[in-house]
Amino acid sequence: PFRMASGTSNTALHSALKKLASTASPVVLSGLTISKLGRFFALTAQGDASKLDALATFCVTHLDEFRAPLNQAELTKRQKSNLNPAQKDNLVNWGYPYVLDQFRFHMTVTGPLDQTDQAKVQLCLEQHFKPFLHRPLAINSICLVGEDASGYFHLVSRFPLG
Repeated sequence: PFRMASGTSNTALHSALKKLASTASPVVLSGLTISKLGRFFALTAQGDASKLDALATFCVTHLDEFRAPLNQAELTKRQKSNLNPAQKDNLVNWGYPYVLDQFRFHMTVTGPLDQTDQAKVQLCLEQHFKPFLHRPLAINSICLVGEDASGYFHLVSRFPLG
């Protein structure tokens, strides 16, 4: 996530994303699984995700010119989290703590849950996502997503890989 740097444009970002996507190869994960991440549940990669991690690193490092530096309020807000030294370095250098070797692919599917609800919710999620779990999943595009004023994310553009 980032704000656009001054002197850059949405048109230039779209062009860079299109070029980046054309040079990257699709990635196939062996499957997805339901995982508990703290008090949340998320779909996570099953098995080796190193090729997806490499794609994420490629995107972060090649698109950094479009990222505005964090202002003091953003930096202070992010530093309140319990970050390890590598995550603190990433926050300063890349504007987000969970990139590069600290990245872990996940798609959050719940908000924070009380411990008493977690087992029941996990069972419901496993049933709901059963058709998609433990099967190969092709990542064949990257997407540009924007956040609206209410904090919700929306697809802006999709770029096919390769």
